[in-house]
Amino acid sequence: MRKENIALKIPKEIVGSQAFNLEYEKTTLDAQLRDEIVSYLGEYRFELQKFNYNLEFSRGADGVLGLRDDRKKELMQEKTSRAIEERKARNLPVHREIAEDLGIKSLDEQIATLNPGEKARIFWGSPPGPKDQGYGDYGFIFSGDVHKTSQDTATVAMTAIRVEQERRDMAPYNKALSLLSGISVDAYTPEDLLKSPQLTRNTMSNELIDKVIGAAFSGKLGKGKDDVFQKVIQKMDPMIGELTRYIKFGTKDEKIQAFNALENYALDLKKRYEAGEQKGVIYMADKRTMSIVQMVDIYGKQKAPEVAGSCGKTGEIKSSNVLHKYADLKKALEDDEGFECPKCHYETKEPVGNQCPGCRLTKEEFAKQGGAVC
Repeated sequence: MRKENIALKIPKEIVGSQAFNLEYEKTTLDAQLRDEIVSYLGEYRFELQKFNYNLEFSRGADGVLGLRDDRKKELMQEKTSRAIEERKARNLPVHREIAEDLGIKSLDEQIATLNPGEKARIFWGSPPGPKDQGYGDYGFIFSGDVHKTSQDTATVAMTAIRVEQERRDMAPYNKALSLLSGISVDAYTPEDLLKSPQLTRNTMSNELIDKVIGAAFSGKLGKGKDDVFQKVIQKMDPMIGELTRYIKFGTKDEKIQAFNALENYALDLKKRYEAGEQKGVIYMADKRTMSIVQMVDIYGKQKAPEVAGSCGKTGEIKSSNVLHKYADLKKALEDDEGFECPKCHYETKEPVGNQCPGCRLTKEEFAKQGGAVC
């Protein structure tokens, strides 16, 4: 898979966990890193029902037109491409990341067709991945308000709506997305949904969207309390600011201990705020504002409880240097030779035996689709 006009940067090391890689470029904006920390806590530690974030559609200095984050203005396809490379370097399956990359490309193409002044709505499904790969028992329905402000620009206000799902079942996703988009959706795999976001010009109220999703998933939505989350984030705001500097400039051990401290302290505050609500009192926590150094002394010596989620498990993994693999990886991505699964698009230069490592498509099934297993 070749990426034209996109200069990819992969980190020198992978430090932390699948859920949150602590290795960032030193040029990363503090505000961008803070957003990612807050988003991580909201999903993994507070199980929020909804999380809002913004994107923009624009043509950057690189000349490429597409969706970008609203902080650093990085192309979303750069992010998905980097995720593919990082997981390949760890020898992890990449079929979900490839599908998401195709989904971003599809959104770019669909938004480009809107006329200036036109408004539209994005609907996109992300079911959970396999448990044995570290994914949790929940997925997301994404809803986005798009406003095309000029031929090459649009604002995109996204909402990630968490849906709990212990059983890997595509039916509620197909039902919800069909009703929301007005387009018949009959996806067979999570990857089918990830690569097929819908852009509809039919606007729908947020209240109706909530009702449709709630009905499709029998009310099994995220159970975290946003008011508790906001109180905890407000309390921890100075510490998060300090953590961004540790992540960008600290040693590996400093990053890991500081992040452990942040997670453990957030869970401690969450427990105390929720206990205060149950007793009918307003719990103010303590009035001290601890520094990261103080937090590490109290909370940083042990890992927070391990949980699975949409990007894999939390918990420390061994850091791995990926630079020595980059040349071979780049060649494998650009070569036409090798194995690529027609179902999940898992690709590798290595023999795969009788089953695709990504989706377990058998040799016989693969041959029927016109391929040949190495």
